[in-house]
Amino acid sequence: MPYPTRPADTDRTALRAAPYEVRAARAADQSAVAHLIDDRIVDLRTRTPVELDVDRATVLANLGNHEHGRPLVWLLCDDSVIVGCAVVLPTTPEWGWSESQRAEPALFIPALFTHPKSGVRTGRLLAWALLDYAWHLPTQGDHVLWVRGVTFSEKVMCYARDKAGWDVADTVLRHGRHAHLLQCPAQQRPNLSALVNTPRII
Repeated sequence: MPYPTRPADTDRTALRAAPYEVRAARAADQSAVAHLIDDRIVDLRTRTPVELDVDRATVLANLGNHEHGRPLVWLLCDDSVIVGCAVVLPTTPEWGWSESQRAEPALFIPALFTHPKSGVRTGRLLAWALLDYAWHLPTQGDHVLWVRGVTFSEKVMCYARDKAGWDVADTVLRHGRHAHLLQCPAQQRPNLSALVNTPRII
């Protein structure tokens, strides 16, 4: 199925008329998600060397899986076409983060991909939806405080920090590469429904 043509970011009226949807991934999405990731990797490699095989494997290995009854992979869809995907884990990993940070209720995104032909800034839209999802998500006694992630790309780190409102918690060495640890407070986004149907709390 071809990727739908979407208006520019500034055309909010058109976006309200046809919102995106965020839904849980299913095992049956394997082929479509694999093609999306492969298209993104090919697009990136035309401009810069990237190593994303581990990220690809992480997404595909967790498709359709749940932990504590909640999906581990979420998809961003446009008219039923998958245009983005993200792995969302229920805890902060041990490497790179302090013991006190790991004790805080948080979700962790180890991998996020969007299709290069998806038009608008779908990565930011998916991140907004996951921040809102985290804000509404009850935990054992405390609400989720943070959504965290990691990138090995300085360009992505700068975009997240300077344009998308994420904090750089630290930069550490991971397998000989600089890993930028990112975090953003879980936050309700009341106007998000004008752009995307957000995931139901499970």
